[in-house]
Amino acid sequence: MEHPGQVSNSGDLIWRRVALVWSRGDPGPTPEDDAICTFDIANITAGGIDGSWTPTDYDTCDVAFRTFATGISLIQNGSHVAKELRYYRMQFASPMTELRRFVPSGPPEHIEPLAIPGTGIGDTLPLQVAFSVTERTAVPRHWGRFYLPGMTDTFSGGGAGRWTQQLVNTIVAHTDTLYASLAAAEFFPVVVSTQVDKVLAGSLMGVTYIQADDIPDVIRRRRSSISTHTVIQGP
Repeated sequence: MEHPGQVSNSGDLIWRRVALVWSRGDPGPTPEDDAICTFDIANITAGGIDGSWTPTDYDTCDVAFRTFATGISLIQNGSHVAKELRYYRMQFASPMTELRRFVPSGPPEHIEPLAIPGTGIGDTLPLQVAFSVTERTAVPRHWGRFYLPGMTDTFSGGGAGRWTQQLVNTIVAHTDTLYASLAAAEFFPVVVSTQVDKVLAGSLMGVTYIQADDIPDVIRRRRSSISTHTVIQGP
């Protein structure tokens, strides 16, 4: 990874992008759009990346992600319901250009229904508040991250503006269990990169550590789109 020449930019690398989808309840007249976290998973067979996934492969990953979603539901508000997993086929474009770095994935190749509601104690925080988990790789400038929705005020540190240590430890433990379960079956979480040293080059980097802290993040696109009370006042 020190030089672009060390990274393959061929179209041979094929993996799956897994979208974990939550529906979000809302007091307004229509429901909010879904909250989504994505995970990139490489299937390793005989020491190489296997782009062909079988029904058994999907079943194996479904079990691991269902366990993860169930664990996370214990600290989410009931307004958030993990409703499904979607698996998209991902592949680098060859040749890769600034405007076309991936082959269009098309519709999901596999969808797994979940229906796991949050059961955490406490009121939901504003919809755009999220818990961030960093996926560390061997290359510091190429780390990944996902943002979990639906945390309750019980874990907001008693109004201190930070997550509690209990919440941080719990989410890291659930994520570690998820990644370890996948890796044990030779499905490895990876971070996707499309350039090195400003040169276009496709690569998949293994996740070496999970990192999280007590600082909340704000995901603006998850902001509620429906107001239930609006005031406009002129001079």
